[in-house]
This record gives sequence, C-alpha cells and structure tokens, in this order.
Amino acid sequence: MHGLWALTNRELKKWYKAPVVFILTIIQPVLWMGLLGKAMNISAIFTAST
Repeated sequence: MHGLWALTNRELKKWYKAPVVFILTIIQPVLWMGLLGKAMNISAIFTAST
C-alpha cells in the first residue's frame, strides 16, 4: 500500500501544478462516453423492444 500511496501522491502533485490538465483528464472520458454512446446507441442493449 505504501507504493500505491507514493504513486498516487506523485500524480496528485502533478495535477496540482497543472490544474488545466486535471480538468481535461476528467472531461475527456465524459465527452467520449457521450459521443460514442450516442453513436453506438448503448441504451438499446438494456431496453427490451417488443
């Protein structure tokens, strides 16, 4: 667990120094899910059509 905390702490320090990178890191996956989810119509898999 000590190694995991050290790696996490290092990444958090990088994000603290460059907050724009942190924001883009959070926003990019959300955008991809929105675009690809709409294109692939993922909701059709979970809804039953009669």
